[in-house]
Amino acid sequence: MRNEFSDISRFRSELKKIVPVFMGTVFFQSLRNDILCSLITGNSNPLLTIRKSSDFQTGKKTVDMILSRC
Repeated sequence: MRNEFSDISRFRSELKKIVPVFMGTVFFQSLRNDILCSLITGNSNPLLTIRKSSDFQTGKKTVDMILSRC
């Protein structure tokens, strides 16, 4: 009989590797969409994007990087 605990812990460790990548991808897409929408419509509200993304560490770094280039 296999040890189910090792399977679960291995699954969790794999999940921990995948989830941040997925979240980063979703964040980058939403940030890019917000920037494109503000450029096209003229309704620029970058603070909304910064507030929404402040929970994600990668999001904060990205926003800081973009703001430093402006």
